[in-house]
Amino acid sequence: MEDEWKTMTKTQHPWQLGPTELIEFALERMHKGGDFDRRLAFLILDVGVETLFKTYLTLPDGVTQFQTKRGERHTAAEGNFHELLRGVQVASPLKASKFNFAYLEHYHNLRNTLYHQGNQVTAVPMNQLEGYARLAVEILHEYLEVDLSVNLNPPEPVIKTGDDPVLDSVEVGVSFGRFRIERLKS
Repeated sequence: MEDEWKTMTKTQHPWQLGPTELIEFALERMHKGGDFDRRLAFLILDVGVETLFKTYLTLPDGVTQFQTKRGERHTAAEGNFHELLRGVQVASPLKASKFNFAYLEHYHNLRNTLYHQGNQVTAVPMNQLEGYARLAVEILHEYLEVDLSVNLNPPEPVIKTGDDPVLDSVEVGVSFGRFRIERLKS
């Protein structure tokens, strides 16, 4: 029964859920296509990455091998984004060596522009959004062992035939599965 549950969900541990849901939601918005959806996706990706790193740094010592003491990790987790990144790099240099943290800072700075300039920024370049999405998915896999790589691709469109055409639909992923909600003409 437990193995069946693991195959139905992407997460196995309670600390995986929050960061996974945020990044998964951002990936869903990314595929919507509108400027608003892409802005929202970018903002939520950044929140997801920050939550992922804070979660990682506050894990109990027995969950993973850390190179720093618990108190140092908690201090980094409570600091600003740049202190958080440094804390993650010091806590696990081997994991950190697999990523270019300058990219994370670049994306976070772009997020700051988007967030703090509000209406002055009306679009997020798709290549920036896709780059951050790929990086967030890779980091989630490395640090919290959750694989959302399949979510990087847009969902297959559902083609309906019949008397009641679909006007709008959205695909929603939750911890226990993916669902499509459709609004019919009727």
